[in-house]
Amino acid sequence: MGRGVFVPEWEVEVTPGGPKTILHGTVEEVHKKLVKLNPNWDEEFFNTTASELSELGSGFELFTRDFQDIPDFAKDWDAPRSYCGGPWGEASVERILDGIGYLERWPGKPKNGPGPGNCGRVSCSWNSAIWWCNDVLEAL
Repeated sequence: MGRGVFVPEWEVEVTPGGPKTILHGTVEEVHKKLVKLNPNWDEEFFNTTASELSELGSGFELFTRDFQDIPDFAKDWDAPRSYCGGPWGEASVERILDGIGYLERWPGKPKNGPGPGNCGRVSCSWNSAIWWCNDVLEAL
């Protein structure tokens, strides 16, 4: 069974306390759109305290996969680079960890349709992509 690929959609505020809007793309693409809509977006949203950011994301959870079905070679994240085959080359684990940190601080809320096998690229920077896959039958 193959995987379906979708473009992520994000529920975000353009201005603090303003109405929420839906924008599509990776978090980096959505960020560019937000700054275009509100040139003060970075200052207004990323000058918040850590507790305010955690409150913004309190209704959303990410779940990790069960590693028992993953081959041993795919579990090793100690290497400085990770190569999964194909024409894409290596991804820097350091850049992936930076991307995860950015996503954790991001005040927008992503949406993913029902699975199984529904995947979208939520982040792509420094030649390192992060994909979010849904393998449950309900939308996330």
